[in-house]
Amino acid sequence: MPVLKEIIDAHAHLIWPTLLKQVDQVIKRAQKQGITTIINTGIKYDDFEPCLRLGKQFPIIKNIIGIHPEEAVQPDVDVKLFKDHFRKHSEEFLALGEIGLDYLQVRDSSLRKFQEQIFRDQLDFAIEMQKPVVIHCRWAEKHAVNILEEEKYSDLPGVLLHCFIGAEKYIARSLEHDNWYFTIPTSVYYKKINQEIAKRLPIEKIMLETDAPFLQPKPEFEVNEPQYLKFSIEKISTLKNISKDDIAEITTHNCKSFFNLK
Repeated sequence: MPVLKEIIDAHAHLIWPTLLKQVDQVIKRAQKQGITTIINTGIKYDDFEPCLRLGKQFPIIKNIIGIHPEEAVQPDVDVKLFKDHFRKHSEEFLALGEIGLDYLQVRDSSLRKFQEQIFRDQLDFAIEMQKPVVIHCRWAEKHAVNILEEEKYSDLPGVLLHCFIGAEKYIARSLEHDNWYFTIPTSVYYKKINQEIAKRLPIEKIMLETDAPFLQPKPEFEVNEPQYLKFSIEKISTLKNISKDDIAEITTHNCKSFFNLK
């Protein structure tokens, strides 16, 4: 596949140990495939320092950070500390995320309530900071969409549903909001559920992501990387009968608009 001129990976975890130890090579391989921006994602307070360090070291990297729903239920979570640090570095983070609900990993009802409390707290904070949010909702699509549609959250600058695989009715409701978008992960290359979502969504609502080092495009790949967005582009192009160049151009435009990238 020819190298396309400009592609953005809207969600990757470059500070994950499997990628961080070879981050120079990961970035070089990505750039060879036309990747011009990688949005690196932190999931807890401890991720501030490595995210900021990578952002300064590599211009290709832009950062977002939030308290991931699995981290939200840890006994040592300190939301105030997180918010205070975010305020100090708000210009260096494009969005608050990933935040949300995870009912697959968190089954206890009392912990789910606490997780929802942290989610709401971060949504309030996003409005205060006027930052868009990147949403993780696994086995909790109904609850997450219901919360995001509450009137008090109508002032969110933008909502990005990360790796969303919710039911059709929640997709339909999400598409009613002009400033809500979806990411399609590299697993779309072989996973039917991601392919069905990609076919359902208009290209004007899609961004591309790897979720590296997870959700690899082929089961035999041990580690996912931003360079593998080429597989997503190839598959989505086939599914939607849109040229690869147009897939890259439109999804890149969507990403720049959502994250206010120059």
